[in-house]
Amino acid sequence: MRKNILFISPWYPNLNNPTLGNFIVRQAQLIAEDHFVFFIGFTPSRAIAKSFEFEIIEETNFSGIHFYYHSKGPLAPMHYFKMLLKAKEIVLAQSIHFDLIHGQIIHRSGFALNFFSSNFNIPAVSSEHWSGYTAERNQSLSFFEKFNLKFANKSVSKLLPVTQHLGESMRNRGVKLDCETWYNVVDSELFFHEESKDYDFIHLSTLDANKRPLDILEAFYNVWKIHPTARMSLGGDGNIDPLIEAKKRLNIPSKNLDIHSAIPYSEAAARIRKSKCLVQFSHFENLPCTISEAMTAGLYIISSKVGGINEVINEPGIGICIDANQLEKLSQAMIDFISKKQVLESKSSTLFHPTRLKKQINSIYDELLIHN
Repeated sequence: MRKNILFISPWYPNLNNPTLGNFIVRQAQLIAEDHFVFFIGFTPSRAIAKSFEFEIIEETNFSGIHFYYHSKGPLAPMHYFKMLLKAKEIVLAQSIHFDLIHGQIIHRSGFALNFFSSNFNIPAVSSEHWSGYTAERNQSLSFFEKFNLKFANKSVSKLLPVTQHLGESMRNRGVKLDCETWYNVVDSELFFHEESKDYDFIHLSTLDANKRPLDILEAFYNVWKIHPTARMSLGGDGNIDPLIEAKKRLNIPSKNLDIHSAIPYSEAAARIRKSKCLVQFSHFENLPCTISEAMTAGLYIISSKVGGINEVINEPGIGICIDANQLEKLSQAMIDFISKKQVLESKSSTLFHPTRLKKQINSIYDELLIHN
C-alpha cells in the first residue's frame, strides 16, 4: 500500500560537500518508487547571516527542501529550532497526511525526528551510517549529539543500521532502539558483471588518512615488482598529489597505475565494472558503498577487517578480510589474487539489489504502522 513518507536527513549534498549523503539520496529514490516522499535536508553553516536559508530540491522520484542553518555562537540552538518551525510550516503547506518518518543519522537528527513525530503524531524509523560509534573509531560525542540521541531513543521505533556490527556498537554507546540491518541500495543498471576487464585492482574513495591510499599504492608496488603486467586504478575526490609523488618515486609506469581525481558516478561505475578486484584498507568503516557496488558487479574484495565488512565478505569466493594493521598481508593477498591462489571473481551479489531492499523496507513500514 502506497504511503506518504517524511524523509529527514542531516546529510545531503551541499555547497561545501557535494557528495555528502549521496547514498542517502539513493535510499530516498528507492523508497519513492513505491511511496510519496517529501525530503527535508539540513546542513550546518557558519557562512550565512540569517538563522537559516533554504532551497527547493528536485530529485528523481521525489522533491523537498534543503536548509542551511546558522550554527555559530550561543544562539545556534535557537537558529536550529527556528529552522524546524519553518520546516513544519512548509510540510503543513503540502496538505498531505504523512504516515511515517524515515530519518537518518540520529546523533544529528534525533531532536528533529522527535519534533516531527510529536507534532504530526506519526511513528519514525531511522537509517544509520555513521562510523563514530564503532570501537575502531570510538569518537567522543558532543553535548549536542548526546542531546539528539536522547530524543531519538524517545521517538524512533526502529533503527536500521547498515550493518549488524554498527547496531551492536550503537547499543554499546547507549542507544536502546530495536535494530534491523538494512543495506545501502546499489543501482543494478550501473553495477553489473562485465566480462571485459581493464584493471586487476581498483580503489575508489575520499582518499583521506583513514582510507590509506598511500599504503594501498605501496601494496600495489609490491605486486608490480613480482607481476610487471599488473594494473590498478586508484583515485577519488581527495588530494591526489601525494599519490602522484609516490608513483614517481617508485617509478611505476602510468600503463600500470592510473591515478585520477574525482570522476562522475557513472564513470566510477564503469571503472568498477572494468576491474577484477576491489582493494579497501581503511582503519575504520561500517560497510563502504564501494564494497556493495563492487560485490554487485561481481568483483573479488580484499579489505581490512573493520566494521561490518566481514558480515558480507563471509566466504572465500567473495573475498578476504585482513588485519588492518599489517600492510604485508595486504600485499600478499593482492599477490595471491594475481597468482590465482585466490578465486578470481565471485558471482554478482543480490544483497544490495533494489528489489530485495524495497521488499524489506516495505515490510518494516507495514509492521511499524500496525504496532503504532
